[in-house]
Amino acid sequence: MKVLLAYTNDAEKDNPFVKTLKDGLGRLGCDIHWGLEEFWMNYAKYEVIHINWPNSLFETGKPTKTEVIFLERIIKEIKEKSIKIVYTRHNETPHYSTDANTLKCYQIIEQNADAIVHLGNYGIKEFKEITKCKHFIIPHHIYDSIYSNNITLKEARSKLGIPLNKFVFLTFGVYRDREEVDLVLAAYKRIKIKNKLLLAPRLKAHFGFSKRPASRSIRTWLMYIYVEGIKFIKRKLEFRKHSIFALNDFVSDNDLPLYFLAANVVLIQRTKILNSGNLPMAYYFKKMVIGPNVGNVGEILNETNNIAFETNSDESFVNALKLSYTIAKDEIEVNNYNYAMRFWNTDRIARKYLDVYQELKYG
Repeated sequence: MKVLLAYTNDAEKDNPFVKTLKDGLGRLGCDIHWGLEEFWMNYAKYEVIHINWPNSLFETGKPTKTEVIFLERIIKEIKEKSIKIVYTRHNETPHYSTDANTLKCYQIIEQNADAIVHLGNYGIKEFKEITKCKHFIIPHHIYDSIYSNNITLKEARSKLGIPLNKFVFLTFGVYRDREEVDLVLAAYKRIKIKNKLLLAPRLKAHFGFSKRPASRSIRTWLMYIYVEGIKFIKRKLEFRKHSIFALNDFVSDNDLPLYFLAANVVLIQRTKILNSGNLPMAYYFKKMVIGPNVGNVGEILNETNNIAFETNSDESFVNALKLSYTIAKDEIEVNNYNYAMRFWNTDRIARKYLDVYQELKYG
């Protein structure tokens, strides 16, 4: 059975979810391939096509109307050839996007999938009622095959320049809108925790210069530079006062473990979310997690005795941060790691996907 993961094989754009799943399937003897060109040009060679994020079928991630029409045609041909389509539902909508073409891509894949894989129980009942296909629950796997977790907290902090006496909250990944930024900063500033530090590798992306003035007059530009300069200085002083370690850098695979291992607690800063790759990542690195009580994320946090906050309550979020400082974490951290290694290891999850492919193909 020949299977295609319809996703870019460009190393710079690679998402570890797809690559590690591909490697896991390969270890099981699955004839597994990946690449966007394979999807668009050679799809007829495959018996199963597995799609993760519908908009990632396009290099830009933002399809044009013409490209959406082409996708509809390709999917129609795939169905006519009885090639099976598997769709892993990572999110309800494409990361807060309201772009009509992107949303249409999601609808096309959802309506034509032979099987939809959900990463948890949340929402599966509702989704079953609006789709005519098979549904499976397969959790998000951990990246145990590519990341090492044997670095100590002391070593990780030494490499990142973080003092040992700090209580570190890590928010990993891009802040997707200003609401997430305001939520985290407001709550973090309110908590009275000695030696607290917010480690936010992608926070600075939301603090660039405002839109440049259209006028070319020297006076306008001097005023613009003055105002933006004052804002920059105030922000820098604010970050220093509250111990906010904000960057605007993409974290390499080599450095990623350092951020998780340097933290005391991992904070998932989303308010609208179905799943989060940061949750299994934190469990693998033996960290307690604070996250929103929504979607599959809230379900897992509650099941494993981590901390879930209500997204419609600022007080709930503040209290969650306070609780993470006072609660005994050792047992939770060990249990998180054991849970991840037992239920989410890559080989186990790859086997579950292979079972789905085989069920679709052979019944």
